[in-house]
Amino acid sequence: MKKWMIFMFALLLVLPFQMTTYAAVDETELQNYLSTIGMEKEELVDYLASYDFTLADFENVSELRDFLGDPMTPENLVALLQEFDMTYEELKALLIEYGEMEENEKIEDVFPFISDVEDFILFEQGIGEMDEEMLAEMDELFSMLGLNEEELTRFFEHIARVIEADPTVLEI
Repeated sequence: MKKWMIFMFALLLVLPFQMTTYAAVDETELQNYLSTIGMEKEELVDYLASYDFTLADFENVSELRDFLGDPMTPENLVALLQEFDMTYEELKALLIEYGEMEENEKIEDVFPFISDVEDFILFEQGIGEMDEEMLAEMDELFSMLGLNEEELTRFFEHIARVIEADPTVLEI
């Protein structure tokens, strides 16, 4: 009886792992999608890796397409520039300033998806507006806690090491 109980317990522990199946992006659908966006599979793999993703993280091409967003086109770039009241030259200068591209490159050639540029603009605008106020509030908080610059530096270095050791610590 004891052996039977141990066997059942072991089976209950192992069974969920054995039953787990991972859906994979269908290779034919992926190739069709890649041809529509003008990318090679290796380029897509490299692009996903820059966001710490792999093709295995997506169940199907539809999910992948939703994650990537619309491919960059001259039309959606113009629409984005109009939405943010920017010129091509202003956006390019901003991207160069932040090291996202070189002077001799075109935005359309550097960013395969319009969402990359849109996210950059939103990030830049959001941080620019909050920057001074947020820093003042942080200074006030750290002063109230009695932390000096050296202690803050050690604290932030510690947080960075914790996150690097276990990125899931940031998951809610």
